[in-house]
Amino acid sequence: MNALLYGDKWEASVPIIQILALAGIVQSVSFFKGHILMAMGKPSWRLWQSLLSVTLNIIGFMVAFKWGLAAVAAAYVIRRYLVFPIGQWAISLLIHFSWSTYLKQFVTPMVSAATMAAAMVVLRKGMARWLNNSTFLTIVVCSLLGAVVYIALVKLLSPQLFQMLLVLFRRFIEKIKPTAKQF
Repeated sequence: MNALLYGDKWEASVPIIQILALAGIVQSVSFFKGHILMAMGKPSWRLWQSLLSVTLNIIGFMVAFKWGLAAVAAAYVIRRYLVFPIGQWAISLLIHFSWSTYLKQFVTPMVSAATMAAAMVVLRKGMARWLNNSTFLTIVVCSLLGAVVYIALVKLLSPQLFQMLLVLFRRFIEKIKPTAKQF
């Protein structure tokens, strides 16, 4: 797929992007923690957490650089996962939100995403000849199947979450829908 989108010159970046994608998981659920600390009047907590992150990055990068860029990316990911519980603990203290309540909200999306990924892998392997080994067709068919599986599982496992997502999707469509005044 990488060759289809970017060309062969980017092939060496694949392992690094795969490693950094693991950091994206934590990033996606901790993006606003610094803003929460600021809003709750705790900028010093944010500063100390940032200093811890920078210090661990420097140490991790110094240790990992001799093994190459992939090792440096792995050091960054490890640091993200080490610091995550500290930030979550601080937020939990400030807004009185338990870890169990926080973690429960991820069960449906994680189960849905894992099942979606498994379905896409099985489809890709099973339909390779049917799709004539076409990378483009494989991406399209697997993406469509993945979307259907994910949406169906969210609806099945958490109807309330599904309804919230449906409302957000409708609002998004309304915002991008051109109005008569624009023409």
